[in-house]
Amino acid sequence: MKAFVWTPRFETGVASVDDQHHHLVDIINALGEAMIRGGGTEAESADVFKQLAAYAQSHFADEERLMSEANLSPDHVDTHRQHHRHFTEQVEGIWK
Repeated sequence: MKAFVWTPRFETGVASVDDQHHHLVDIINALGEAMIRGGGTEAESADVFKQLAAYAQSHFADEERLMSEANLSPDHVDTHRQHHRHFTEQVEGIWK
């Protein structure tokens, strides 16, 4: 079962960003599948979640910087930041 399903809705048209997005979705799905199978210790799972959180935080900062540098509308940037927060909340929900 996949926690996240990649759809064109996630695509930005910026190849490096899209690749990072897809990679992040793949990490979460792999982690979810491992948890369903009961694989790994709690410490190992916690370590993966810490890595995932750091990856997401770094990616989101990069992406928000790129949007700012491209002078995108503040409303668009704010909406995108809200998507980032929603994604983070979903990851935290999976961890709990």
